[in-house]
Amino acid sequence: GVGKTTLLNVFNNQLMDRSDFHVVIFIDVSNSEILNVKVIQCTIVERLGLPWVDTETEKARAKLLMKALSRKRFVILLDDVQKKFQLEDIGIPLPNTDNGSKIILSSREQDVCIQMGAQHNLIKMQLLEARASWDLLFSNLSTAAQRSIKSSSSIKRRAEAITKSCQGLPLALNVISCAVAGLKSSNDWRDAMTATKMGFGEIGGVAEQIFKPLKYSYDKLDSTIKTCFFYCALFPE
Repeated sequence: GVGKTTLLNVFNNQLMDRSDFHVVIFIDVSNSEILNVKVIQCTIVERLGLPWVDTETEKARAKLLMKALSRKRFVILLDDVQKKFQLEDIGIPLPNTDNGSKIILSSREQDVCIQMGAQHNLIKMQLLEARASWDLLFSNLSTAAQRSIKSSSSIKRRAEAITKSCQGLPLALNVISCAVAGLKSSNDWRDAMTATKMGFGEIGGVAEQIFKPLKYSYDKLDSTIKTCFFYCALFPE
C-alpha cells in the first residue's frame, strides 16, 4: 500500500542497467503460510541460465545454487517477506565485503527485517504528504475531470476530500483516482466523496486507512467482476 514493491522494482530496473553486478534477481517471496522453496529456486535458476532438474531435491539444488552464486557478484531483491527464513535453505550465500553482493528485502513488519539481519540498513516507507497525494490523484484524472476541478470550487473541495480519505497511501490513491478519472458533474463528485467516506468494520486494523476508499472502486465494478473478486478472495496469496 505504501509502495514497497514499487520501490524494489525501481531498484531492480536501475541495477539491471549497471555493470557492477553479474546478475540481479527479483523474487516475490510472499511467505505468509509456507516458504515456496521450489518456486524461489526456479526463479534463481532461470536468471542464472542453469538447467532445471525437476527430480533434484531442494537441498541438492540449494548446494548447486550456493556454488553458482558464490562465483558472482549478485543483487537479490526479496519482495514481501512475511516470516524469517534461512537464505541457505534456498541456496543464497550471505553477502560480505569480499564478494560485494547485496540482498535487499521488503516486509510489512520491521521485526521481520531485523530477524533477517537487515537491522542496520532499514528504510521505513512513509505516507505521502498532502501535496504529493493531491498531485498523484490529479495527474491520473482525465482532462475533462481536471477541468471540472479547476472550474468549480465545490468540485475541488470534494476531490480534495477524496484525496484526504486515502490517508497518503499510494495504492489507495492510484485505485481511487482511476475510479474517479472520468467524473465531471458536481453530483458525481459528491457521490464519490460520500462513497469513500462510508466504510465497513475494521479488518486487521487497517480498514480505516485503506478499505474505505477502496470500497468505492469495488462498488463501481459490474456484477460479473464482483463475483470473480469474491472467488479469488477464497484463496490465500
